[in-house]
Amino acid sequence: MKNSFRLTISKFLLGAICIASISNAPIPRVYATPSSTETSDTTSNTGSGSDSSDSTSTGSGNSSSSKSKEDQEYEKKQAEYDQKLSELQNQMDDLENKQANAQSNLDAATSELANLMANIQALAAQIAEKQQEISDAGAEIVAAQALADEQYRQIKLRMKYTYENGGNETILTSILDSDSIGDLMNRVEYASSVYEYDQQMLDTYEGTVQTITELKQQLEAEEAELEVEKQEMAAQQASLDAKVAAMEATLGDISNQLANAKSAANAIAKKKKKAADEQALKKAQEEARKNTEAQLKNQQDTTSTTSSGQKVEGGNPPAHVDGNAVVAYANQFVGNPYVWGGNSLTNGIDCSGFVQQVYSHFGYLQGGRQVSGSLRSVGSAVGIDYIQPGDIVCYPGHVAIYQGGGTIVEAQSSKTGITNYRSVYCHPILAIRRL
Repeated sequence: MKNSFRLTISKFLLGAICIASISNAPIPRVYATPSSTETSDTTSNTGSGSDSSDSTSTGSGNSSSSKSKEDQEYEKKQAEYDQKLSELQNQMDDLENKQANAQSNLDAATSELANLMANIQALAAQIAEKQQEISDAGAEIVAAQALADEQYRQIKLRMKYTYENGGNETILTSILDSDSIGDLMNRVEYASSVYEYDQQMLDTYEGTVQTITELKQQLEAEEAELEVEKQEMAAQQASLDAKVAAMEATLGDISNQLANAKSAANAIAKKKKKAADEQALKKAQEEARKNTEAQLKNQQDTTSTTSSGQKVEGGNPPAHVDGNAVVAYANQFVGNPYVWGGNSLTNGIDCSGFVQQVYSHFGYLQGGRQVSGSLRSVGSAVGIDYIQPGDIVCYPGHVAIYQGGGTIVEAQSSKTGITNYRSVYCHPILAIRRL
């Protein structure tokens, strides 16, 4: 019967330990949900034999009155967490919408800026082309003006020659010297054609100069218009650059706000989960403590029974070593590794070696190697109601040092190493010994 009871207790405590050691998972979006306590209270009251009217009213009045102050405070705190998470979630949704709109506006402005810069480059190419055309026209004007000047010079030379050689007399001489009427006509026609040619060439060159000059003026006017358009586009570019910079700053500000909101929500969700885990652990530890106390109280008030059935005294004997000093020394090694069969507080040690080495520092348990079973008989037996810091707590196949506050310091396992956070009721207690 005792073995069956111990097995039941062990299963319950194992479940409680599993609940308490759930690893942290990625934080989901958490919203306020009705407390499950009301449901459990209703179920328990109904099952205890109360009539249907009592079980119906349990969720409203009896449930809140049956809750402890600690439970009520926990539920209040969880509701506050849920409210904050809901507010932060709404804030994040709003910021995400603003972020999407800001990004869309920024993309549109960036695209507009890219198109404008492409137009500016195309305009610059047109201006360069106009400048080349103006340069070419200038060269053509110079060449045409040179030809006109040369033609004008030659006309002046011929006129000078005619004048210096008698002018009309030369013409008359040509007429008189002619052999016939045909020869005369040829001489007169030649003189007239030379004059007309000179005049025609002079007019042609002067017209060419005028045409090219007008073309150059037109090109210069077109270039001026392009320069004005280029300046207008440059002003648009400066405006768009400022607009894009402002949009990028706005988007960055929104992104920072969103990151801060997510960080705050993450922190609150962690606090909420931590509180829930601690609450679950407290309930499991309290239930384990009650079960263990019930088991011990079913035995004699001043004795406890080990797994082998050996009777040991369990009163409140005096301590010969400062338990608080023992606990302080033991806590120096928290975080160091667990090694089965090890005997080094720094490099690796198991549960019984840990207890022996800690007490060896104070002059106790020196000599041969102790194991968890042999430590059940050292010092004096202590009743569960009289446990105090520094007492040795013996479990099935395990041993630890009670540090107060319902917790123990121990070489727990190869996975966790030396720890100081587990409940003294993490396993069924076989014996408590005081040195």
